[in-house]
Amino acid sequence: MSLRLKINLVFSGLTVLIFVVLLAVEIAGTRASVREEMEASSRIATQLLGRISQFYGHDRMPELVAFLRDTGRVRANDIRLYDGAGALLYESPPSLYKAGRDAPIWYAALVRPPATERAIELDGARLVLTTNPTRAILDGWDNLFDILFSQFLLLLLADIVLFWLVGRWLAPLERIEQIGRAHV
Repeated sequence: MSLRLKINLVFSGLTVLIFVVLLAVEIAGTRASVREEMEASSRIATQLLGRISQFYGHDRMPELVAFLRDTGRVRANDIRLYDGAGALLYESPPSLYKAGRDAPIWYAALVRPPATERAIELDGARLVLTTNPTRAILDGWDNLFDILFSQFLLLLLADIVLFWLVGRWLAPLERIEQIGRAHV
């Protein structure tokens, strides 16, 4: 194996190591960010809907359903309203943010926090909020993809430049070696 190839293999190995470290750091950061967003949005949505729903008694359920429809999607939460018999009166619409796209399953499994469900008991009804991190996970995936793609291109370019430079630097040594073989 030539010295040029050995140097290039060492640099390529370091490139892969850097890639793995970048991936691990980004996944850990995204996991923490998604967990924090789920906790914060769930807490806020529960507090607000809990306060608002106090004004709607059993006799005003149609008004609460209308209010929830007008409110629409609450970021990172699925909202469902059930009557006293457990029949579904309202379910929040799916998110339109980056609709039709999801992060890869393996990535989502790495960064998804445990699901939480909070119930608000009302007079003759039950309001249930469930965290839904899919959009935050997709944001994390898009960021990771952009970072890794740009790093891949940068490191590939660096590897090509290093391969070319090492070839130029070692060219005089290779000529000396060829002359030495010719005289032996």
